Amino acid sequence: VVKRSTEPSAANGLRRDCVRLRGLPYEARVEHVVEFLGEHARFIQFQGVHMVFNSQGHPSGEAFIQMNSEQAAAGAAAAAHNKFMIIGKKQRYIEVNISFSNTNNASAAI
Repeated sequence: VVKRSTEPSAANGLRRDCVRLRGLPYEARVEHVVEFLGEHARFIQFQGVHMVFNSQGHPSGEAFIQMNSEQAAAGAAAAAHNKFMIIGKKQRYIEVNISFSNTNNASAAI
């Protein structure tokens, strides 16, 4: 008997090991994201911070961060959700939510 789950999982190539940040100041850079995640930043995969840009090449205020496990993503999201990021005189609260990554196609970010 094969037990099937309706939840996406590693079996179908989807993992909940990515976090999505929304509301970033347009000036935010990778180093700001790493600093914002604090102790959870040590679980970011190598070159795992992906800043999102619009069709004109301007920052969208979003980023996807590939963590090294689903547990690391859950911990980062729980710790950082609705916390403030401060860059210079700007202070923005950031939404941090768990997102899916596709392990079958590493080049397809989210």
